[in-house]
Amino acid sequence: MTFSRYLAAFALFGAANAYAAQADDSAGTAQAAPAETPAADGEAAAAETPAAPLPARAANPMVQAAADYAHFRGDLAVVGQTELVSGESMDSVMDRLASHEPQRLSRAWLAYSAMIATQHAPFVDQVKTVADFYGRENVIKGLLNEPEWAITFKNSAGAADAVAESAMQESDDLYTLGQRFKQQSYDLQHFSWANVVTDRGGRLDLIELPERHGDAPESLVVALSGAAPVSSADTDIESQTKREALWEIFDPLHASITAQEEAATDATVLGSEGQDEAAGLTTPLEAISPATAEAFSQPVQTVGAEEETLGRILALAALDVLDAGGDRPDAMMTMMTSQPTESCLAWAHSQLKVCVAAGHFKYEDAFCISEHQLTDTAQCFGALVGN
Repeated sequence: MTFSRYLAAFALFGAANAYAAQADDSAGTAQAAPAETPAADGEAAAAETPAAPLPARAANPMVQAAADYAHFRGDLAVVGQTELVSGESMDSVMDRLASHEPQRLSRAWLAYSAMIATQHAPFVDQVKTVADFYGRENVIKGLLNEPEWAITFKNSAGAADAVAESAMQESDDLYTLGQRFKQQSYDLQHFSWANVVTDRGGRLDLIELPERHGDAPESLVVALSGAAPVSSADTDIESQTKREALWEIFDPLHASITAQEEAATDATVLGSEGQDEAAGLTTPLEAISPATAEAFSQPVQTVGAEEETLGRILALAALDVLDAGGDRPDAMMTMMTSQPTESCLAWAHSQLKVCVAAGHFKYEDAFCISEHQLTDTAQCFGALVGN
């Protein structure tokens, strides 16, 4: 990737996280509105110029859902950069992650995974061959009736491997971030603000009704619309352009977690500078884990996820190859419904509520974030590969 393209990708990443200012407001950081200035004549003329029409593929439900996943990854990057220096900063992290409700996040992850499968040209070619033999409508009906059919397509193994590798990376990124927050649940016990007994009922109410970030920015949807299925009929330039449309968005988001982990390796105790240690905490850290919250946490449920979820991912990719997003958006939406993944993410959210309700002190929220918003989500995505 060239340096200019890398910067362009981060510009899109910045657009995806423009809503970060909302979190700053909730954490007590007031932001002054810019003063209005008269527009220059050229600017006024530019404002009157009709906007360029959106690419047809931007209306594809799979593309829009994949943009939601980039939205989620952008939030992970913001969370990873957030220093826990107050109760408000802790709340902002929990609320930001809670705003990605289970059903929508499940669809977003499936769509992103399917886009990865569509970058595997041999699989794309085979989907077209099957459609030529049986007829496009018959293949769409067959996939809707039995999504796992896509797993049996010739050359599906290479696409499945790419999807599995991605699921493992997503799981590892979430787990890495989760471990950092778990360590903070220990480290923060030395700070007075983190040992305050908090209103658990009020915290639960906010988790149930978090401020939604809304849809992914249109610029992100437009950028991802260029990540069309890659086939052997494409020229090298066409294939490269399609692949770059996907990875120029997601590679920097993955890299941000790695960079944060490297920076965290050199970090010591996390907390606001100059705060005193909490009085009376002389017990070794190993002995003061958030035991109350942990006692009410249950293992995440991932039974039955592998074959059904992989089948839906590859079937969704096949529907995209057949351009079902144009005239059969209903089929695309149906295929983005994975009961195992949705149930797993919903279970994680329910365990988050149990954990918050069982806790007493603010530092225990860091444990709840670690276990149920990050580590459990890692297991939900990693279930595809037994991770």
